[in-house]
Amino acid sequence: MFDVLHDKPFIFLHAPKTGGGSLKLVLAENRPDTINKLPLSCFRAIRGTKAWLEQKYKYPKESLLMRAYHKDLSFFKERLLKKKCYERVLKFSVVRNPYERMFSLYKWKSKRFKEVKSDLQDYSQLARKYSNAKYTKAPTCISDDVSFRDFVINHDIFLNKYEKNNVLDYVGLEFDRIIRFENLQEDSSLVLKELGIMSEIPHIHKTPQTNDWRSYYDSETKKIVKMIFSKDIAFFGYNI
Repeated sequence: MFDVLHDKPFIFLHAPKTGGGSLKLVLAENRPDTINKLPLSCFRAIRGTKAWLEQKYKYPKESLLMRAYHKDLSFFKERLLKKKCYERVLKFSVVRNPYERMFSLYKWKSKRFKEVKSDLQDYSQLARKYSNAKYTKAPTCISDDVSFRDFVINHDIFLNKYEKNNVLDYVGLEFDRIIRFENLQEDSSLVLKELGIMSEIPHIHKTPQTNDWRSYYDSETKKIVKMIFSKDIAFFGYNI
């Protein structure tokens, strides 16, 4: 999600299952006229490509903007935004303990955990759309007989490329702010305040609370998660 038209512009890099959908809901609700809109003065058009021809005299189509949902910073820097627009934005993301994030991915995709949707009636259709709050469960769910151990060991089957990315894969080392999931409300309020937004972060895509997620791990699954999310574990100092 991005906003380059506001006088306090930003790019929010969203890694799956880090609370990003809730943050996007607030960002879109508070910037309804400028969120994900790209003027030609900022669009990094490459002459002769289909994208350039389609977007020559108008904003990029919605399909292009929605494809930015889980894109990394290089997409915005090298493919979408001109340098003058890219350099003035606040770049931020949310990071979560990778071991807990993996278990959250399992809950999100597993049929055995019933999703409880938050009450979103106070939010606009646009905000719900850009946050993907319409989903009460992962579009593709795994069956009840798939254990967490099976899920981790066979992660290449169950996870897409975005879900296997480290947060550092999204932001590199060019980010301005990082919000810690375990301190989501306080950290996000500081970033939102910089953007002139005074709002609480709702909890969407909720699953039944499982504070004992560590008990689902064994030595093998710990090693696999450490391998997949090695960058985040090393850089942000997470452990199980």
